[in-house]
Amino acid sequence: MLPLGLSFQQAPPPSIPLRFFVTAPLFLLAAALLLTWEGPQALAVRNGPVALALTHLITLGGSTMVMCGALLQLMPVATGLQWPFPRQLATLVHVGLTLGALLLPLAFLWHQRAVMALAVLSLGIALGTFVLAFLARFRRFPLPPPSLHTQRLALLALGVTLTLGVTLGLARYEPLSIPYQHLAALHPLWGLLGWTGLLIAGVAYLLVPMFYLTPAYPKPFTAGFATIVFGLLTLRTFAADTAPFTDSALGLSALLFAGITWQRLLARKRQVADVSRPFWHLGLAALMVAGMLGCLLPWTSPATTEVLAGMLGMALLPGFILTLINGMAYKIVPFLVWFHLQSAHPRLGVIPNVRQIQSGLHGKAQMALHGVTCCLLLAACWEPALMRSAGLLWALDALWFEVNMLRMAGLVIRIHRVARMHAAV
Repeated sequence: MLPLGLSFQQAPPPSIPLRFFVTAPLFLLAAALLLTWEGPQALAVRNGPVALALTHLITLGGSTMVMCGALLQLMPVATGLQWPFPRQLATLVHVGLTLGALLLPLAFLWHQRAVMALAVLSLGIALGTFVLAFLARFRRFPLPPPSLHTQRLALLALGVTLTLGVTLGLARYEPLSIPYQHLAALHPLWGLLGWTGLLIAGVAYLLVPMFYLTPAYPKPFTAGFATIVFGLLTLRTFAADTAPFTDSALGLSALLFAGITWQRLLARKRQVADVSRPFWHLGLAALMVAGMLGCLLPWTSPATTEVLAGMLGMALLPGFILTLINGMAYKIVPFLVWFHLQSAHPRLGVIPNVRQIQSGLHGKAQMALHGVTCCLLLAACWEPALMRSAGLLWALDALWFEVNMLRMAGLVIRIHRVARMHAAV
């Protein structure tokens, strides 16, 4: 087994993850504008074209976009193994994912068979290559530590999610003999809890203790959590009659992760103000809400199922996933930008430190706006008349996030320009 350690010297250039971080807020902005345009009717039908378009703008263009960029950066750092062709791999994944995340919502909205086929092809190539590339690297670790084990299961869950999504996309236009409703219920479970949830957990095992100076996660928890969640999803897939029990167990798993992570953050060794920590608290609170709803939803009456399912989606997507993506971006990206610039130009005296980079992003103000947006989106599930107001706030939130990511990219460009000018003198 290769030694595992954080080796930042192996990190690829920041242009690789930054292209993903800069692209993702644009899809979130598109989702917010679509929600504003459709208003109260946006989520009237849970599996309607607008709801599906919104969901995939968030999950593919927003969260998966960021997570792919973060993993391309994190893998060499966590394992010391460099990608053989990092720029080519990043370009293929980024272009294919961008194209697919744009075309798939349009296919739902326009009911166009050709657009769906192009979306499925783009996503299949991009995410299929991404999964295979990572799983090939994980073969170097026959007995991986908990963080890598959890990330590997997350990538397997992404493969399952992709397979289910491609099958469902083709089934909308081709007479496939499949249990469509069962697969349609499994697709978001594998995507949100398997791929996204497990990846966030695996990254948290590494980054929460390192960046926030917290105690390490309990070893029994990190050793078994991902395997249990993956096992519950597998049971849910092949034993449909266990759905109420497995769904409730998955909800309890979400509550467990949220509770342990919250306790880690409260036990910080140094209680220093940090712009990203409130994002974690908000995201974990939303996960607790989602976990409780997930436990209750299988046992509720049909009259309340639609409303509670909408609240569950809002708590998971904007509330938990997008909030943590914001928080991790404000912690990881400034550090990576500073580290790269310091390593590339060690004698240049104009490089700001990490806190200076963070302070220029106005993250606390965006955190307040994001928190209000999440609360309003949750309330709009009960009172659809609030949907347009929530959409407008969400659009401003996404635009703010985009401006901050562009500032990061612009800082890298400006520092490199200054370095070239000094070298030319």
